[in-house]
Amino acid sequence: AQRLEVALPNNTGFLIIGANIVARTIAKALQDNDFKTIITGSNWENIKIARMEGLNSYYGNAMSLHADRNLDLIGIGTLLACSPQGDYNILAGKHYSAEFGDNQVYTLLTDITDNSSRSSVQHDHHQLFNQDITFSKLASLISQGATVKHTTLSESFNYTDYQNQYGKRAIPLFAFNEKRQLAFFTRSDPVIPETGWTISALITT
Repeated sequence: AQRLEVALPNNTGFLIIGANIVARTIAKALQDNDFKTIITGSNWENIKIARMEGLNSYYGNAMSLHADRNLDLIGIGTLLACSPQGDYNILAGKHYSAEFGDNQVYTLLTDITDNSSRSSVQHDHHQLFNQDITFSKLASLISQGATVKHTTLSESFNYTDYQNQYGKRAIPLFAFNEKRQLAFFTRSDPVIPETGWTISALITT
Protein backbone atom coordinates (compact mmCIF):
# COMPACT_ATOMS: atom_id res chain seq x y z
CA ALA A 1 0.00 0.00 0.00
CA GLN A 2 1.07 3.55 -0.63
CA ARG A 3 1.80 5.98 2.20
CA LEU A 4 1.65 3.47 5.03
CA GLU A 5 1.78 6.01 7.87
CA VAL A 6 -0.05 9.32 8.03
CA ALA A 7 1.38 10.44 11.34
CA LEU A 8 4.18 9.92 13.82
CA PRO A 9 3.67 6.89 16.09
CA ASN A 10 2.65 9.02 19.09
CA ASN A 11 0.53 11.42 17.02
CA THR A 12 -1.78 9.03 15.22
CA GLY A 13 -5.02 10.84 16.05
CA PHE A 14 -7.20 12.97 13.79
CA LEU A 15 -8.61 16.48 14.10
CA ILE A 16 -11.78 16.65 12.01
CA ILE A 17 -13.18 19.96 10.79
CA GLY A 18 -16.97 19.77 10.73
CA ALA A 19 -19.49 18.00 12.95
CA ASN A 20 -21.95 17.25 10.16
CA ILE A 21 -23.17 13.77 9.23
CA VAL A 22 -20.23 13.14 6.88
CA ALA A 23 -17.61 14.22 9.41
CA ARG A 24 -19.31 12.17 12.13
CA THR A 25 -19.44 9.09 9.94
CA ILE A 26 -15.71 9.32 9.22
CA ALA A 27 -14.91 10.02 12.87
CA LYS A 28 -17.00 7.06 14.02
CA ALA A 29 -15.27 4.77 11.51
CA LEU A 30 -11.88 5.82 12.86
CA GLN A 31 -12.95 5.65 16.50
CA ASP A 32 -14.50 2.20 16.02
CA ASN A 33 -11.00 1.04 15.08
CA ASP A 34 -9.42 2.69 18.13
CA PHE A 35 -7.97 5.74 16.38
CA LYS A 36 -8.25 8.94 18.41
CA THR A 37 -10.46 11.64 16.90
CA ILE A 38 -11.57 15.14 17.84
CA ILE A 39 -14.50 16.52 15.89
CA THR A 40 -14.92 20.30 15.71
CA GLY A 41 -17.74 22.60 14.68
CA SER A 42 -19.67 25.76 15.50
CA ASN A 43 -23.11 24.24 14.91
CA TRP A 44 -24.31 23.30 18.39
CA GLU A 45 -26.95 20.83 17.19
CA ASN A 46 -24.32 18.87 15.26
CA ILE A 47 -21.95 18.92 18.23
CA LYS A 48 -24.73 17.62 20.49
CA ILE A 49 -25.36 14.74 18.10
CA ALA A 50 -21.63 13.99 17.95
CA ARG A 51 -21.45 13.83 21.73
CA MET A 52 -24.53 11.60 21.89
CA GLU A 53 -22.75 9.28 19.46
CA GLY A 54 -19.78 9.10 21.81
CA LEU A 55 -17.42 11.23 19.74
CA ASN A 56 -14.86 13.57 21.27
CA SER A 57 -15.73 17.11 20.24
CA TYR A 58 -14.77 20.76 20.43
CA TYR A 59 -17.54 23.35 20.07
CA GLY A 60 -16.28 26.40 18.22
CA ASN A 61 -14.14 27.60 15.35
CA ALA A 62 -11.07 25.38 15.16
CA MET A 63 -9.06 28.31 13.78
CA SER A 64 -9.97 30.74 16.56
CA LEU A 65 -7.74 32.08 19.31
CA HIS A 66 -9.91 30.16 21.77
CA ALA A 67 -9.11 26.93 19.92
CA ASP A 68 -5.41 27.77 19.88
CA ARG A 69 -5.54 28.09 23.66
CA ASN A 70 -8.01 25.35 24.57
CA LEU A 71 -8.08 22.66 21.89
CA ASP A 72 -6.02 19.75 23.21
CA LEU A 73 -4.02 18.34 20.30
CA ILE A 74 -1.97 15.84 22.30
CA GLY A 75 -1.88 12.64 20.26
CA ILE A 76 -3.30 14.38 17.17
CA GLY A 77 -1.16 14.47 14.04
CA THR A 78 -3.48 14.74 11.04
CA LEU A 79 -6.21 17.14 9.89
CA LEU A 80 -9.31 16.02 8.00
CA ALA A 81 -11.20 19.05 6.69
CA CYS A 82 -14.75 17.80 6.12
CA SER A 83 -17.05 20.81 6.34
CA PRO A 84 -19.60 21.48 3.56
CA GLN A 85 -17.81 24.76 2.81
CA GLY A 86 -14.93 24.27 0.41
CA ASP A 87 -13.22 27.57 1.14
CA TYR A 88 -13.38 26.90 4.88
CA ASN A 89 -11.79 23.49 4.38
CA ILE A 90 -8.94 25.07 2.46
CA LEU A 91 -8.43 27.76 5.10
CA ALA A 92 -8.42 25.12 7.84
CA GLY A 93 -5.89 23.11 5.88
CA LYS A 94 -3.58 26.07 5.53
CA HIS A 95 -4.02 26.96 9.21
CA TYR A 96 -3.10 23.51 10.47
CA SER A 97 -0.30 22.90 7.99
CA ALA A 98 1.92 24.82 10.40
CA GLU A 99 0.92 22.41 13.18
CA PHE A 100 0.95 19.09 11.35
CA GLY A 101 2.77 19.70 8.05
CA ASP A 102 1.31 19.77 4.53
CA ASN A 103 1.54 15.99 4.19
CA GLN A 104 -0.75 15.52 7.18
CA VAL A 105 -3.60 17.65 5.84
CA TYR A 106 -6.51 16.05 3.96
CA THR A 107 -9.36 18.04 2.44
CA LEU A 108 -12.79 16.91 1.27
CA LEU A 109 -14.02 18.84 -1.74
CA THR A 110 -17.59 20.10 -2.08
CA ASP A 111 -19.74 20.50 -5.15
CA ILE A 112 -19.43 24.28 -4.87
CA THR A 113 -15.63 24.32 -4.74
CA ASP A 114 -14.43 26.28 -7.74
CA ASN A 115 -11.58 25.34 -10.06
CA SER A 116 -9.06 27.62 -8.36
CA SER A 117 -9.85 26.05 -5.00
CA ARG A 118 -9.48 22.58 -6.48
CA SER A 119 -6.06 23.51 -7.82
CA SER A 120 -5.06 24.87 -4.41
CA VAL A 121 -6.11 21.69 -2.64
CA GLN A 122 -4.42 19.43 -5.16
CA HIS A 123 -1.20 21.40 -4.96
CA ASP A 124 -0.90 21.80 -1.19
CA HIS A 125 -2.86 18.99 0.45
CA HIS A 126 -4.29 15.54 -0.14
CA GLN A 127 -7.79 15.37 -1.59
CA LEU A 128 -9.85 12.84 0.32
CA PHE A 129 -11.23 9.83 -1.51
CA ASN A 130 -11.64 9.17 -5.20
CA GLN A 131 -11.89 11.77 -7.93
CA ASP A 132 -15.68 12.07 -8.12
CA ILE A 133 -16.32 11.99 -4.36
CA THR A 134 -17.52 15.23 -2.79
CA PHE A 135 -19.11 16.22 0.50
CA SER A 136 -22.53 16.48 -1.14
CA LYS A 137 -22.29 13.00 -2.63
CA LEU A 138 -21.28 11.41 0.67
CA ALA A 139 -24.02 13.25 2.58
CA SER A 140 -26.60 12.12 0.05
CA LEU A 141 -25.51 8.47 0.19
CA ILE A 142 -25.47 8.43 4.00
CA SER A 143 -28.95 9.97 4.13
CA GLN A 144 -30.11 7.19 1.81
CA GLY A 145 -28.84 4.50 4.18
CA ALA A 146 -25.21 3.90 3.22
CA THR A 147 -23.17 2.60 6.16
CA VAL A 148 -19.50 1.99 6.93
CA LYS A 149 -18.27 -1.59 6.83
CA HIS A 150 -14.83 -2.79 7.94
CA THR A 151 -13.39 -5.72 5.96
CA THR A 152 -10.08 -7.46 6.65
CA LEU A 153 -8.31 -8.89 3.61
CA SER A 154 -6.84 -12.39 3.62
CA GLU A 155 -5.05 -14.74 1.24
CA SER A 156 -8.42 -16.16 0.24
CA PHE A 157 -10.10 -12.74 -0.09
CA ASN A 158 -7.72 -10.12 -1.49
CA TYR A 159 -8.27 -6.59 -2.73
CA THR A 160 -9.28 -7.76 -6.20
CA ASP A 161 -11.90 -10.02 -4.63
CA TYR A 162 -13.08 -7.09 -2.53
CA GLN A 163 -13.47 -4.88 -5.60
CA ASN A 164 -15.28 -7.64 -7.47
CA GLN A 165 -17.71 -8.19 -4.59
CA TYR A 166 -18.59 -4.57 -3.88
CA GLY A 167 -17.79 -2.78 -7.11
CA LYS A 168 -19.20 0.75 -7.24
CA ARG A 169 -21.25 0.09 -4.09
CA ALA A 170 -18.12 0.69 -2.01
CA ILE A 171 -16.48 4.05 -1.42
CA PRO A 172 -13.23 3.17 0.38
CA LEU A 173 -12.36 5.71 3.09
CA PHE A 174 -9.15 4.35 4.59
CA ALA A 175 -7.23 1.14 5.26
CA PHE A 176 -4.95 0.07 8.09
CA ASN A 177 -2.91 -2.93 9.17
CA GLU A 178 -2.12 -4.72 12.43
CA LYS A 179 0.74 -2.30 13.11
CA ARG A 180 -1.76 0.59 13.16
CA GLN A 181 -0.35 1.99 9.93
CA LEU A 182 -3.18 3.83 8.19
CA ALA A 183 -3.62 5.19 4.68
CA PHE A 184 -6.50 7.23 3.31
CA PHE A 185 -7.81 6.63 -0.17
CA THR A 186 -7.08 9.82 -2.08
CA ARG A 187 -7.32 11.08 -5.62
CA SER A 188 -3.58 11.48 -6.16
CA ASP A 189 -2.13 8.59 -4.15
CA PRO A 190 -3.98 5.30 -4.76
CA VAL A 191 -3.93 2.74 -1.97
CA ILE A 192 -3.62 -0.97 -2.73
CA PRO A 193 -4.27 -2.80 0.56
CA GLU A 194 -2.54 -6.12 1.08
CA THR A 195 -3.33 -9.26 3.05
CA GLY A 196 -3.98 -8.41 6.69
CA TRP A 197 -5.13 -4.87 5.98
CA THR A 198 -8.61 -3.76 7.00
CA ILE A 199 -10.59 -1.57 4.60
CA SER A 200 -13.16 0.83 6.00
CA ALA A 201 -15.60 1.81 3.28
CA LEU A 202 -18.99 3.43 2.88
CA ILE A 203 -21.25 0.77 1.39
CA THR A 204 -24.40 1.75 -0.45
CA THR A 205 -27.53 -0.37 -0.31
